[in-house]
Amino acid sequence: MSSLKAKLNGILDSFDTTKRVVFYDYPLHGMNVGDLLISLGSEQFLSDHNIHVWKRYSADDMPDFIRGMEDDVVILCHGGGNLGDLWPNHQVGREKILELFPRNRVVVLPQTVHFDSQDRFQQAMGKFRSHGNCHIFARDNRSLDALQKAGVDQSSAMPDMAQYLWGTLLPEAPSFYEAYPMRFMRRDKESKTSAVLRGGRDAAQTYDWSDILTWSTSRLMRLTLKAIDMQNGMGLHTQKYWQWRPVQGRAIRDGVKFFSRYRTVYTNRLHAMILGLLLNREVRAFDNSYGKLASYFESWLNNVDGLMWEPEE
Repeated sequence: MSSLKAKLNGILDSFDTTKRVVFYDYPLHGMNVGDLLISLGSEQFLSDHNIHVWKRYSADDMPDFIRGMEDDVVILCHGGGNLGDLWPNHQVGREKILELFPRNRVVVLPQTVHFDSQDRFQQAMGKFRSHGNCHIFARDNRSLDALQKAGVDQSSAMPDMAQYLWGTLLPEAPSFYEAYPMRFMRRDKESKTSAVLRGGRDAAQTYDWSDILTWSTSRLMRLTLKAIDMQNGMGLHTQKYWQWRPVQGRAIRDGVKFFSRYRTVYTNRLHAMILGLLLNREVRAFDNSYGKLASYFESWLNNVDGLMWEPEE
């Protein structure tokens, strides 16, 4: 785990760290604590290396024109699992960035690549190739292979940005441990119908991210998102990250507290797997609908203590 954190320092070689940075597509949506862990890891990375983040935008409030934008400004795009057509809003936004800023250095932080449509894949790869000043970090070796076979030569592999949180997130000392392991399963389009059956018969209940937030955190999240939507509706392109940051912090604290109650986690969520390992829990993981966890496991985690991979039955 410490070596994966250290490996992320290689990202610094991909851009001039003395230049101003626009950070694009930080997660301003829903109740996915996994995305927030990526965001927190990215912010910690930027802070530790004294990188000047000039402006931050989500996928919903990136303007077509930024006053004071010069050609030497670096655009960092948030990492995750949305370089594809399964969650299209984020990929469409990245392609817009490439068109709006053809001379700026664009760096895509570690992403899983997955397209259901081969035509859409080729179209997206063509946009990356034509920009000429864009480097993509693939989050696993399979994604890197897809990029390079498509001619995206400015690409390399890096672990997920949440790995940078190793040593900074500490488990709480619960007053008691749950008697059963936790079963933490996706309920969205990346799930498998068989997933609900996994995790052992002794797992008392199944959870997903929205289940582990406290009532007060969920309420604050809804109110903050509503306020930001109203500002966007009025065309206010102000920096909304600072409104969102306290919500992000509370949601992550809720996640750490909840995971701390369990000794073992069964999951098909990538960041439930990573969070469990960050908190020194025993993790038994299996795949999502398109092989994201298996690819990540094979690329980075196959010798990590405390993690057991469960192949398909």
